[in-house]
Amino acid sequence: MQNSVFIAMCNRAGTEDEMDFAGESLVADPNGALVVKAGAEEGLVTAELDLSQAKRIRSRRPYLGSRRPEWYL
Repeated sequence: MQNSVFIAMCNRAGTEDEMDFAGESLVADPNGALVVKAGAEEGLVTAELDLSQAKRIRSRRPYLGSRRPEWYL
């Protein structure tokens, strides 16, 4: 959220041997709100993103401007 970018997370679904995989891949917007979320089954999700939304949010919450690189090790 501090970077104000869209995030796409992919997660394996189904079962292999004795391991269960949760699925539930998702896309989140720069505010952290879900744009789309898959279920526990194998599948494909798509999302249309308004990339200008990230730019608008960064201008309202300029987290990166408060970095202090001189404090980094």
